[in-house]
Amino acid sequence: SNRRRRIFFGGPIADDSWHALGVHAAEAYGLYHTAVFVDSNTTLSMTPREIRFAEGSMNLDLLTKTAMFGPTTNVTIDYYIDDPVERGLDELLRENLQRDQILQTWKANGMTADDIGVIADVDETFTRDFLLASMTCDVPQFRRGQDCRMPKVVSYTLIFESSPNCITETQGGFHPDMVLGECIANVGNSTDRENAVREYQQGTMGRRVPGGGKYLEDWQGKRITRYPLWRPDDFRATEGGKQYREIDPSDGKPHLKFGHTAYHFHNFFDDFADLRHKYKTYGHPQQNVESKPLGELQEDINVAVLCAMNRSAANVGRKPVKGGWTEFVDQVEGRRVPLLYANERYRRERHEELQQQIKEDEAVYGVY
Repeated sequence: SNRRRRIFFGGPIADDSWHALGVHAAEAYGLYHTAVFVDSNTTLSMTPREIRFAEGSMNLDLLTKTAMFGPTTNVTIDYYIDDPVERGLDELLRENLQRDQILQTWKANGMTADDIGVIADVDETFTRDFLLASMTCDVPQFRRGQDCRMPKVVSYTLIFESSPNCITETQGGFHPDMVLGECIANVGNSTDRENAVREYQQGTMGRRVPGGGKYLEDWQGKRITRYPLWRPDDFRATEGGKQYREIDPSDGKPHLKFGHTAYHFHNFFDDFADLRHKYKTYGHPQQNVESKPLGELQEDINVAVLCAMNRSAANVGRKPVKGGWTEFVDQVEGRRVPLLYANERYRRERHEELQQQIKEDEAVYGVY
């Protein structure tokens, strides 16, 4: 078919910074048919929280009525309300159950087998060029007639830590992820498919389990022609796809270090009280958050602190790129970066804002 593929985005939303939302929206402006965000009245560790994008709130209006994702993008907020039955469940399982709601809205908004689903966190996005290519190019994972064994398009992600100038040198990411509608639950044809075994509700909900379709080796030795459809948790945690990287123009091969096809705007917070709250109450909560210096909370935060305050440290696993934006972008012709980061004033003011946030936090909690 010559029909341009439509892109349906979905992911959870909580205390994410408007910095991350804005950069994501600019990158995908006018490209998403639908963007679904799921807000909850509890964190993953079951700490109560206020719905941020409640009906009638200014936050809801800013997200859904300002066309920040484009004039034709259907932006929707779904709500996941605490269920007492689920209070003893694993944190990641609850997150997966939140993501499952996205499928209903995609279907209601007209998603078809020819469209593309993207599951991501709010602070993750494919590059604009990769989104455009996915809509029009001949991508093997997007050809109709998939058996759905390996339908996933996996990104190679450039990570920014808290500032456009703070780029992680020693680690690339592998989210967000794409799957063709033909292989997505609630959208694709489920007739005569093999069943995946999952961790919840008699094996029908949650993550696939080892031996039940989580890994490709789980299917070895079986005569299968139609594999299970993919749920949102499969996008994130099930094996079966190809990671795409930018081609290095020097040799025409996938770039091994900085061939990114996506971005992660990690630990961007408008207020460091929100950052500390995240590490205290969200997935994998930490102890003694109120007494630790920033860099001790988590090694990714330490990357941002070292970068913003121009400090060096030995024996740390993750480090910022030396020279920041200047070395990474300005001195490398053709380096792909987020559209909004082309604005030098924005980069400078966000970096200065981060420096001030760190100074104020260290005045209270000390220097790591």
